[in-house]
Amino acid sequence: MFASASFSAAKPSTQTFLKCIDSLGAAPSESLFIDDLEANVAGARKAGLTGHVFTGHKVLAEELRQCGLLNR
Repeated sequence: MFASASFSAAKPSTQTFLKCIDSLGAAPSESLFIDDLEANVAGARKAGLTGHVFTGHKVLAEELRQCGLLNR
């Protein structure tokens, strides 16, 4: 878990997402960001991450299946 303040940025700034992903040693294209605010998800998408707006567990489960992160 990361606090955006540790990256001297805040969501939905693309720098927040890019610095977090870099600290994990991952690529944005390999990353999924989930949030209940469209603006934050839009920032993640702008940074190259796959983004999902959380509206409920069933919709999220389907997104995770589509990403190959959850089996049926």
